[in-house]
Amino acid sequence: MRKSLLAVLALVAFILSSCVGPTPLVPPSIDPNAPVQDGETNVDVDGVLLEWVATGEDLTYDLYIRRVTKSVGAWQLVASNLTEPRYVLTDLEPNSKYEWKVVSRDPRGRTVESPIFSFETAPNLYIVQAVEYNSGGPVEGVSVCFFDESELLIQKTTNAEGLVKFATDRETLKIVMKKYGRGVSIVEGLRPTGKEAKTVPIRLATNHPDPNDPINSDLALNVEILDLSNNPIDISQPIGADFKVKVTFTTQQLPRYIYSKLGSVPGAGLITSPRWLASNVYETTFTMGIAGFKGEVPLYVVAYDANDNRYEKIIYLTIQPNAYAEDNLYRPEKDLLMAITRRRGVEFYSVPGFENISPEVAPEGSNLLVLVRWKLWSADTGKDRPDAYNVYRSFDGENYTLIATVPYSTTFNYAYDFSSELSPGKRVWYAVSAVKDDFETELIDFGSVVPLDSFNVQLISPADKETNVSRRPIFKFKPTKQLTSPEGTVTYNFNVAIYPWVQSEIYPITAFDQEGRLVNFSTTSANIVQVPFAEHKWYMFWVSGGSVVPLYEYPDMLEAGQTYDWTVGYAYAIVEDDDSVAISVACDWIYSSLRYGVDPIIIMEQDVFNQFTVGSGL
Repeated sequence: MRKSLLAVLALVAFILSSCVGPTPLVPPSIDPNAPVQDGETNVDVDGVLLEWVATGEDLTYDLYIRRVTKSVGAWQLVASNLTEPRYVLTDLEPNSKYEWKVVSRDPRGRTVESPIFSFETAPNLYIVQAVEYNSGGPVEGVSVCFFDESELLIQKTTNAEGLVKFATDRETLKIVMKKYGRGVSIVEGLRPTGKEAKTVPIRLATNHPDPNDPINSDLALNVEILDLSNNPIDISQPIGADFKVKVTFTTQQLPRYIYSKLGSVPGAGLITSPRWLASNVYETTFTMGIAGFKGEVPLYVVAYDANDNRYEKIIYLTIQPNAYAEDNLYRPEKDLLMAITRRRGVEFYSVPGFENISPEVAPEGSNLLVLVRWKLWSADTGKDRPDAYNVYRSFDGENYTLIATVPYSTTFNYAYDFSSELSPGKRVWYAVSAVKDDFETELIDFGSVVPLDSFNVQLISPADKETNVSRRPIFKFKPTKQLTSPEGTVTYNFNVAIYPWVQSEIYPITAFDQEGRLVNFSTTSANIVQVPFAEHKWYMFWVSGGSVVPLYEYPDMLEAGQTYDWTVGYAYAIVEDDDSVAISVACDWIYSSLRYGVDPIIIMEQDVFNQFTVGSGL
């Protein structure tokens, strides 16, 4: 009887438990402490953390999002099978409304959907890219603080491309950038950048690597706008005449350079002239011409101190030039469009002249620039001389952006584009207009160019430290990379240089032809190039008047038992089509500051010299 009773009780318990059923699912909701609430406004576009709460065990989540424009878009599944009730959104559009929802799922496969939540992103987008130097590569891991005057809005860290994005309702910001081993870099007066990043150099520190060291603090840059009689100008009103810029730089270290320029960021004379420069002073005054400018124009002032801390200040001025009565203005004519890729980067920085640029090589860096050059105006054309030229760039051949205004000069009939958006294999278009007073001509098409990738040279034979080498060796080397271009066949060019300086000879040796010209060795492939010593005449040489010239003919074989160094003196790849040239330079160096001149910028030393010792035979 007792066993029967227990059996009945067990059956009743089973039936009752079956009637209770599983715990019901509750639609996810937003916790009051979540960073983004329903209906939130002024939300950032990058690193947006969505959080929700849900009831149940071992739940997983699918997150859906849609952008609301004039019509509601379709739901997009952005993440599925999430095990945590949170997700970080990136790369949202500014000034946009988004809706989102969450679907919870339990292990039984049951689902429940949340209500539809929404938020609106902030209207003003700031994209900042940290770079090693002008035309240099990106810098990862830089702390970027965004300030509205003294209020810290947010701190972010640059990614592998050196980028951070921030959206806000503030219309002008100050940014402070820091990374150990590099100088502090500050930009004040930055306006929303839109889709194109504001590139900011953050250079290697020269003395004090810790950016939080007190000696790197208290940087300030004061700028006064004066008329030519040194009276203050009300910059809320249009400026119709040349003016002065008085700059005072505050730093606890010695000052190094102060630059100023209208229209674009100033730097080294080679790539940003014309611009103003003062060295080793805390205070200076520049006279700024307004020819060629009209409307709202940014005035840039940039200062460096001895630790390579950098301070950039941007002031927007309204320029009101005279009226140009008739259209008899000269139209620009293209002289050259050239993309320049340099294996090693020069930190374009300070000095005003071409020959005086001191290369500060960043081992991991490189340069990529585009030279846009036009023909000089001549009175013989019967057309009025321009006050300036405007240079425009496009990445689609249709939508052009102004990148430089170059006042008329018989010296500076060119502009360099060193935007971080330039990339090997990415086609870019350019156009130029002429400006006089308040008149600007239509854009004149200068064509397009596709920059080449970088490459290096591998020395094969004679190998480094090789002995018993033939007195008439065969030099073998090869490009490290096969370069291609949609603009034509890429041709590599080299020469071979021998250095007998172990024997205290004073000149290097290379091959010349019967007309006294350097012998150039070329190929269109990345295969091994062979240069037999016996097939050429070799001369000791030097540089005279900017040209490489032969001095003394060398014997028809190397000296037995002696030690030499050899390398490829210059190496470059080039491709041309009907409207442009693209060049990629691997090296161009002879000795000290001397070079062959194939690099359009400055010297670039080789990575490797092979030393070998000649045997006693032939």
